[in-house]
Amino acid sequence: MLATGTVASTSWEETPFAEYAAGSKSTRATVGNHYSGTIEGAAALEYLMFYTEGSVAHFVGLERIVGSVAGREGSFVLEHIGAWVAGVVRTNVRVLPASGTGELSGINGQGSLIWDGQHGDPSRYTLDLEFD
Repeated sequence: MLATGTVASTSWEETPFAEYAAGSKSTRATVGNHYSGTIEGAAALEYLMFYTEGSVAHFVGLERIVGSVAGREGSFVLEHIGAWVAGVVRTNVRVLPASGTGELSGINGQGSLIWDGQHGDPSRYTLDLEFD
């Protein structure tokens, strides 16, 4: 099943935990999200991020989504790996194995998130999902 829609941040709290030469740094961000579209629900996301001296950030994260996928209720976890380059965020995501609960038990798949808007604009998501 192709899942598409938008994801909007409802909160973002980012704290540096290491600073390096030439302005690069590592941070941790705690993010609240809301998904609309094929996926409907609220999500909690934890990012670890590395900023270079320019306007580039690389990040990894885990996000637990609680809600529904095409009307099936439950929760699952997405793994994020991505980068913010020149104002555009591109993220590859995959459903972590055995993370689905309720009617989402057995969910698996992967996809992407893209954000190229202004602050506060939602990202677009596309995931290819299956159920065992």
